[in-house]
Amino acid sequence: QKYRATHEGEPGFDYCYGAAAIDMGHVGEGVFALERVLLADPDNMAARLELARGYFLLEEYARARDEFQRVLAANPPPQVVANIERYLQAIRLQEGRYLTTASAYLQVGGGHDDNVNSGPDDRSVYIPALGTGLLADASLSHPSPFASLSGAVRVTSPLNSPGWALYGGLLADARWYQDEPDFNYLTVSARGGIEKRHDYHRFRLGALDQTYRLDNTTYRNLYGLEGEWKYQASPQQQWQAFTQITRLAYPDQAERDSHTATLGLGLTHNFRGSLAPILFGNLYGGRESPVQDNPVSRLLADRAFVGGTLGSQLTLHPRVALTLRLSLSKDRYAEEDLLFLDHRSDLLGIADMQLRWLFARRWSLVGMASYTRNDSNLDIYDYDRVQASLNLRMDFD
Repeated sequence: QKYRATHEGEPGFDYCYGAAAIDMGHVGEGVFALERVLLADPDNMAARLELARGYFLLEEYARARDEFQRVLAANPPPQVVANIERYLQAIRLQEGRYLTTASAYLQVGGGHDDNVNSGPDDRSVYIPALGTGLLADASLSHPSPFASLSGAVRVTSPLNSPGWALYGGLLADARWYQDEPDFNYLTVSARGGIEKRHDYHRFRLGALDQTYRLDNTTYRNLYGLEGEWKYQASPQQQWQAFTQITRLAYPDQAERDSHTATLGLGLTHNFRGSLAPILFGNLYGGRESPVQDNPVSRLLADRAFVGGTLGSQLTLHPRVALTLRLSLSKDRYAEEDLLFLDHRSDLLGIADMQLRWLFARRWSLVGMASYTRNDSNLDIYDYDRVQASLNLRMDFD
């Protein structure tokens, strides 16, 4: 302050004074000083970055976003890019409270799947009622390279009442197998509803609809209701509770039609320090009940299930993130299988990883790999599956 009267207006002094004023909470004074710097030197990206931060703290989000994007256009170092992206994400969250916001992505890639049909590797199978038999080739595991395309759009639009908003989203995912075209699929999912934000809580209630097409034919439709509660317990920790009630309909296999009900809890925790790890997990349980009351339907769709997920995201570099995840689920079927003389019970485990490199603004390269193991007491449902892919992704906001 004691040098301000004699040095105010000098770009070097104004930059240091402006940055220090913002850090000390005198944001308005700091912004004025930095604006003077840019009038004299429009190419001073360090001052522009500090000015963007000042606008953000003053909740002038449109101006802050403009300045952050001008800094990004100058191709700053990776650490600066990562910091700006965090501010831009925070701006999107804040603007979502009073402006309609939208985000989207498009991803294209290819890879290899060593068990397209989730079939067993062992041809021989023991059936108590019939003895040992051999499975047909079509029932065994089949590998194939594949190409994939996916994309999503998400929109949030505030209502006139404070804290209330409408939300919606559309997701599409397609895969084409080179050697097994009968298993080409397309999944299209839509969801939407209403949300309420209050203090550190967010509540959502909505509907969902999904169509799964296999070999250009509708294989399954799913629709239902879902609810979610999120609580931001601290800047580092978030709790979640969720529920879903759905109806599954199979156009060509009505005996598989069912209702499902799921309830679960989740937790996410951000840690400070090296790699900035994010730990996340959830536990859930539920019930599937057949629509038709007959032995075949009960055999296919009368089950209880529990499961959970544990994972972590690690920031290996300001532009590189690694996500590791392990999922387990346990199913127990109520109807005894008359061929195997037992109630089917499966333990499904999935270990997957994703490595994402943000090599340019909006553009990233995503490597994915997963190992799936289904351990069943009925041999024909035992299988292993390994998938790997490399994808190019573009994000829009």
